[in-house]
Amino acid sequence: MYAGDKQVIAFGAGSLLHPEDQAAACRNALVVYLKLSAKLLWQRIENCPANWETRPNLSCSGHEEVVEISARRTPGYCQCTDLIVDSTLTPEDLSDVIVAAYKEREMGPND
Repeated sequence: MYAGDKQVIAFGAGSLLHPEDQAAACRNALVVYLKLSAKLLWQRIENCPANWETRPNLSCSGHEEVVEISARRTPGYCQCTDLIVDSTLTPEDLSDVIVAAYKEREMGPND
């Protein structure tokens, strides 16, 4: 993992399910889980042509596989997250929520 200051790292493919990755991610970091229902995640995957070129292939079961993977990964993600954010928010609102949480963490709740 990157050891620099004030970096954004996007974890994917279930990487935070491994205890050693969770420990590294939680060390001196604000870990944010951008939560989205399996239904909406599938819609986003299906509706973005670039996904078919850049994402690993699902094993032909589409939405059902997304439901199963989400169910398997969510508990692990929640174990090491500091903040869960609703990914249906606009990008601007998402960033506002995350920046506010980061500032609170850096300055403390009463500053």
